[in-house]
Amino acid sequence: ALGWIPRRDTITVKSRHLGLHMAHESGNADKTGALIEEFCDLDAIIALARSAPPYCTNRESAPEVPHRARIGVAMDPAFCFYYRDNLDRLAVSGAELVFFSPVREALPEVDAVYLGGGYPELFLPQLEASPCTPTLKRAADNGMPIYAECGGLIYLSREIQADKTYRM
Repeated sequence: ALGWIPRRDTITVKSRHLGLHMAHESGNADKTGALIEEFCDLDAIIALARSAPPYCTNRESAPEVPHRARIGVAMDPAFCFYYRDNLDRLAVSGAELVFFSPVREALPEVDAVYLGGGYPELFLPQLEASPCTPTLKRAADNGMPIYAECGGLIYLSREIQADKTYRM
């Protein structure tokens, strides 16, 4: 064992109805870093990491595949939870990933959309007013493939009731 991280009541990650607050929202980075420095052998961890063989993702080792589809990937504070392996596998399979912000931008020219997890409920006024929202609905009505998980599924609903009703 190269270290451990003991529980400290002064360092917490608050929860919200759909998960935990993001790390940058806690204000605990300095305290958490100091705790890790105190109880973990960072020099040994770094030395061990440097001695490991290079990590090669499927994307790095796969043959070049021509782009077969442009997939819009929602990426902003409202949609920010993705497994890197999913994005890598799409790219290896020939997808050109087009990152965009449903909070701030219109839907780009794409063949499909991937809406990941996140916290759309924290951006309801912006999403309701966003040029992306009506464009995404038209794209769905016209048969565009849309894959959504967690927060992305919330965004695909007709409306969200919070302090008022927001049309999605």
